[in-house]
Amino acid sequence: MLFSWLDRRRRERILAAPFRADWLDYLQKNVALYSLLPATDQAKLRDDLRIFISEKSWEGCGGLTMTDEIKVTIAAQACLLLLGVEHEYFDHVQTILVYPSAYRAPDGEVGPDGVVHEGIGRLGEAWPGGPVILGWDAVLEGGRNPEKGNNVVLHEFAHQLDFLDGLADGTPPLKSAEEYRRWHAVMTAEYDRLCKASDQGKATVLDQYGATNPAEFFAVATECFFEKPLQLQHSHPQMYDVLRDYYCQNPVAWFMSTGAETSPHRHRRPYRGNRSRKDPKTAAPKPAFETNQPGWVRFWMLGTYWPREVAVERLRYMLYMLVASLVFGGLALAGMSRRASGAVIGFALVGILGFSAVWLWLAVKWVDRHGWKEPHP
Repeated sequence: MLFSWLDRRRRERILAAPFRADWLDYLQKNVALYSLLPATDQAKLRDDLRIFISEKSWEGCGGLTMTDEIKVTIAAQACLLLLGVEHEYFDHVQTILVYPSAYRAPDGEVGPDGVVHEGIGRLGEAWPGGPVILGWDAVLEGGRNPEKGNNVVLHEFAHQLDFLDGLADGTPPLKSAEEYRRWHAVMTAEYDRLCKASDQGKATVLDQYGATNPAEFFAVATECFFEKPLQLQHSHPQMYDVLRDYYCQNPVAWFMSTGAETSPHRHRRPYRGNRSRKDPKTAAPKPAFETNQPGWVRFWMLGTYWPREVAVERLRYMLYMLVASLVFGGLALAGMSRRASGAVIGFALVGILGFSAVWLWLAVKWVDRHGWKEPHP
């Protein structure tokens, strides 16, 4: 409760300041969708992006110098996804890494033939429980030219919504079993339809990259929903309705002269939704990567929620706390008898932390042997 009060006070101070004129220029220049929003949504987006910027760690990579323009452009597009729902500013995403342009995956990628292709170029990545990585030139291209329906920021942050229930399966957390049934029926049919069109080489309003897997399909559908809503509603009306109900927004109204001032916020709900899993009768099977892990490894959600870097970082923190607990317990034990309770507490922490650290270390080693899940580009 104390921390939530402090967060609220800090956010109130940020929003009390006038919105900077240069930031408004960046919005108008780099985020074309901003000018289409009704005035109430524009004001909310300006507030949300300020909080988003203040609560993330921003790092320029590959020689890129981080600027306010980069932060505002990325934050505004990410917060577009949250305009219609109550949210916590993607609080599970702590770091945003930005390269000047497309960057290379240092470990390569495994192709369908099983061959590792070194130095694959990427425009962006989303890590479960980890950072979002973006190429700045792709961010600008997507933000300034929404008619193309390719927006790397919307794509990667749609993955982050998908990750909220611990699975990258193209189904974000929803409110009820009925919503899960509807989502599964509509999105599965549309995914199969895109896969068939892709196999036949037919052009569709959806980018054929969405046929890669259900997780990529959701991210691609999100890009199209926000940037090509008229075409999506015409070609895929059921999918448009499902996404409209999920995001609690109606982008078609932004692109039309009538109804543009209709606010989508009458049916606001938490974007995290109901974290319970889908109705088993309609649920898609869990990825083989997760089901192949023994239960004691799945406890840590390694690969599906924590990439290796995050798991090792958590293990390092445990070891730091373990050393501190040993020192605390030892000093208390060396003191007078009145400090005996301190020693008991210290060594109890040592036992708990030691057990947890060994458990996590063994889980990491198990996944090292059997392979880690790749991030979603």
